Amino acid sequence: MRVVDDAGGDQSLTFSELARRSAQVANFFASEGLGARDRLLIMLPNSPALWETMLAAIRLGAVMIPATTLLEREDLPRFVSSAAR
Repeated sequence: MRVVDDAGGDQSLTFSELARRSAQVANFFASEGLGARDRLLIMLPNSPALWETMLAAIRLGAVMIPATTLLEREDLPRFVSSAAR
């Protein structure tokens, strides 16, 4: 998998690396109590970490709420509040 970020840089991962890393993220989330039908706000730039986090949420059955990194600080409380409904 190849991810191109906003600055034009790119990173590559094999699918086995992505699977291993997303499993590690899922294990961490599970240890923190995240599970099926829980909501997870994901606010990451286009990067391998974004894909690892999304796949980890899928593994756990959590609901992903994607958020752009372009949100302003004053927009976050409103965004989080509407996502919690």
